[in-house]
Amino acid sequence: MNRKNKAKRGKRAHALLAVTLLLWTLTGCAVVSTASVSTVGAGETDPQAGQTQSDAEPKALRQTFQLDPDHGSAVRLEGTTLLLSIFASDRDTAWDFESEQDQKVIQTTLNNLEVASAYLSEQAQQYGKELTFLYDWREAEDLVFTAEFDESMVRSDTGKANLQIEWLCNYINFSALAEKYQADSVLFLFFFNTDTSSITDGANSELRSWCMPHRHENECLLELCNIYVNSYLRAMSPADYAHEILHAFGAKDLYFADEGITQEYVNSLHFSKDIMYSTNRNSDRITSEFSDLDAYYVGIAPRPAVADKWGLGPSEFDAD
Repeated sequence: MNRKNKAKRGKRAHALLAVTLLLWTLTGCAVVSTASVSTVGAGETDPQAGQTQSDAEPKALRQTFQLDPDHGSAVRLEGTTLLLSIFASDRDTAWDFESEQDQKVIQTTLNNLEVASAYLSEQAQQYGKELTFLYDWREAEDLVFTAEFDESMVRSDTGKANLQIEWLCNYINFSALAEKYQADSVLFLFFFNTDTSSITDGANSELRSWCMPHRHENECLLELCNIYVNSYLRAMSPADYAHEILHAFGAKDLYFADEGITQEYVNSLHFSKDIMYSTNRNSDRITSEFSDLDAYYVGIAPRPAVADKWGLGPSEFDAD
């Protein structure tokens, strides 16, 4: 898609702002309002002047939100967390905000966030922690954005995540949002309008949504999740959302051996309902379990005996 067409696309999306807000007011539907439309490598469209700004790469916004050098932007599973939603189009996928079908998918993402947020808040409360998520763009339109990327961003690895980090620094004043909402943590959720049911490529047929939490080896303090609305040949469920969000706070996958997670422990979890091992597919509730081990890895509980029994690695919060 050339730059001229992208500019037209951005103008059309902004023109939809008034219409979508009106639809939401009249129907109560969670129609995304495209609060911000930006394109990597093509300049940002000014919604008032209807013109494309300089083609030069924008300078990073001045940020004052204190990113935790040890835990990144999503610090600990307690307090107030901003979930900033970015509906992203790339070279292979796109959102059509005029499409009734896409609006239904967008409504589903909001429903999933609602169920996942309630579930996680309930689990934290079991450990004596108060946890609040702010995500509902029906109540606060500055919590939702749109973006366009020239590259193929829907992939199973984090190889293009640097472009997303660049976009976040250039187009979202997350410091101002964190201050406005008195947030302790900020997590960026990129939603891609995937349809993996038609994918036959072996490398992509098992495409999974993923989260890039802060790790000292990647040196990135902005934590993001890529949510492919159809992932691993099925629609993502609220439990899948909760699973990815937990990663940002330090939870580890338990369905395969990795750093700190032994194969022996993975083998012992056969048929486990731990949310970091398996996720249920219900659209209205989460039946997966949140374990003491999960609570330990997200920093709200002490190291459980099972971690020592199976020789599991430390939590990133052990040094706190």
